[in-house]
Amino acid sequence: MLPLGRASVAAGSDFPVRMVSEMRLQRTRLILWSLGSGFLATAVAAVALSARTPYEGAGSTSHSDPTRPQGVLHSARQTNVPSLAQLQAVASRVVLDRPLYDPPPPMPSAAAPAPSPAPLAIKLVGTIVESGHSRAAFVEPDGKTRLVGVGQTCGGAQVLRIETDSVTVRYLDKELTLAVPKEGTNK
Repeated sequence: MLPLGRASVAAGSDFPVRMVSEMRLQRTRLILWSLGSGFLATAVAAVALSARTPYEGAGSTSHSDPTRPQGVLHSARQTNVPSLAQLQAVASRVVLDRPLYDPPPPMPSAAAPAPSPAPLAIKLVGTIVESGHSRAAFVEPDGKTRLVGVGQTCGGAQVLRIETDSVTVRYLDKELTLAVPKEGTNK
């Protein structure tokens, strides 16, 4: 334990705090150096062990076996090593016999027919033709009557033209011509 002098006891002094932070810093450095040294020692040991592998180079004559070609690893048990041609045949069969990507999922064979669009739900009951102020009278499904001008919509249909005996509307991207019912018919 470090003795605290008169300077450290004085008001406003941060001597103990600095001392603690310096001790933590030294401890952290010690741990990092120890870990680094351990990793370095492990790497040196791995290199040393790899240098001692039982590989017999092409120029070496020790432990020469007439049945074993030069440049082969020694092992404790003899294994039946396939030839290069056998390995190439297996590699080409495994790699080249299958696609490099997954095929797309199969398309459904019998697609359900698209549902038919809903019929036009409004009924034309009359027109009022005036220069610049023409209107078409429609009855909506709820029974209400609406007067609609060119460019306005009613029941999902946009009015394109209003004439004395017909109205042209755009419904579901199709142009439809609706005729004004004749008097006495209930269309």
